[in-house]
Amino acid sequence: MKVKMQPKISVVIPVYNAEKYLDECIQSVINQDFGFKENIELILINDGSKDLSDEICQKYANKYPDNVIYVKQENAGASAARNVGIEKATGEFISFIDADDYITTDAVRAVMNYFEKAPKDVNVAIIDVHNIGAKQLRRPISDKFLLGTHTAGLMKPGWYDVCPRIAPSFIRAEVAKRFRLQEDVTYFEDTLFVNEILMETMKLGVVAKGRYYYRRFQESDKTASITSGALEDKDFYLGSPVKVSLELLKTSTKRFGETPLYFQFLALYEMRWRTFYKNSRVHDTLDGRERRMYERNDQKILSYISDEAIMKFDLYNDWQKIYLLNMKHEKDILLEAKFDKKDRLVWNGQVLFNHWKNFKTNLTDIYIVANTLVLKGYFIGFVTEGLDVFAIVNKEKMKLEIIPDMLDSTIFPLEHKPIKRAGFVVRVPLDDKRKVIRFGFSINKHDYAMDGLGISTIFASEVVVPKQRVVGKYIVKRRKNCVDVVPKTAKTVTRYKLGKIKRKVVRNVYGR
Repeated sequence: MKVKMQPKISVVIPVYNAEKYLDECIQSVINQDFGFKENIELILINDGSKDLSDEICQKYANKYPDNVIYVKQENAGASAARNVGIEKATGEFISFIDADDYITTDAVRAVMNYFEKAPKDVNVAIIDVHNIGAKQLRRPISDKFLLGTHTAGLMKPGWYDVCPRIAPSFIRAEVAKRFRLQEDVTYFEDTLFVNEILMETMKLGVVAKGRYYYRRFQESDKTASITSGALEDKDFYLGSPVKVSLELLKTSTKRFGETPLYFQFLALYEMRWRTFYKNSRVHDTLDGRERRMYERNDQKILSYISDEAIMKFDLYNDWQKIYLLNMKHEKDILLEAKFDKKDRLVWNGQVLFNHWKNFKTNLTDIYIVANTLVLKGYFIGFVTEGLDVFAIVNKEKMKLEIIPDMLDSTIFPLEHKPIKRAGFVVRVPLDDKRKVIRFGFSINKHDYAMDGLGISTIFASEVVVPKQRVVGKYIVKRRKNCVDVVPKTAKTVTRYKLGKIKRKVVRNVYGR
């Protein structure tokens, strides 16, 4: 009688209408160099698919009867399917792959090699996730893999140490079977599951070898992924944040006596998707009463998060961090911010902004009217009292005309404007002499020149894109940190190697 050996690992794949990618996903498990037939159990949970997924799953179940467990059920959601997979698993470890994703052939071996040497209280190890499909940008939280394979102590985490998904996770089966994915949580339910397990020992295995390829779909394809329509779902804003982020913050605080920094970072990661991802549709999806409820929930979440954690979480830019601080403290903190002796903008002990490092100028328009060069733009930085901004024309200061609140603030979903925005206009009289225009600012009587001179077409109303062009009697050249204007002569035409330059017109914001 043939005795079936206990597999080293069970791989659970929930399947729902995944015929297009399912073969690739399953083959990535079968092709593991760890030995599929000897060491791997594949559990396919067909969650009520209406396409050819059933035929594909059945094909593999017939071909590998000793390795593949195939379960068909009525549609109940990914969490219910994963729970069934956990119950069926007989391996020492359990991993999860979404049916439209796949892993590299060395992934399982790399994780098993890690667990052989890892401390016995490490219950979860993860491999790096790389995006494929519609969006292939690098994931910033992958920074933890740059440190190589290691065990991360989550009581002293880096901002990048968060583990927000179940898919790249490998979990000790005896531990996983003590937990369940919450089937009434629509979004980030896997975040809740994995991090309830991590909370037990606050250790995470980070395995630098092996990759998980996560397929990203176009936002218009709302049938391709459960999260595609999230920004238009009320539960994304009102339900999941309370059931996931707030619950983990409350539970971890009760367990440890104070809120671990790791769970503060995790909540900030989840909040980023709702608040700042692709122009969050809070105003379109929620009515006034619901928006107030959403804001109160976020303030409850932020009450567990320190100002220091917000400032350290590098997935937020300076504007977004101040937005969150404004929401948390229910006031405009910039009204209380002051410049310190190092000319940094400081509030309540937190350095909000290093103007001398990060203050930039973006131009939106460059044109000439009646022998006057007109430059329009805006500042990327916080223009506050005590900071004087100016143009430098041939080494002489020139006052700017400031346009307050010129930038659109609708990218922020609630009423906590994070920045004092300022646009500007500078008019430089032209003659037969060369004019070099730079920008600078002064704090505490210290003058600084801005290193960067950016270009923005978002708010532009005139021709601004070309680096060099002829306008009437002048040649206008945009350099890295200045605008250079010289009279047009035979010599300058030769020097600047002028060719045929097309005029590009973009939308008119200023009504000109």
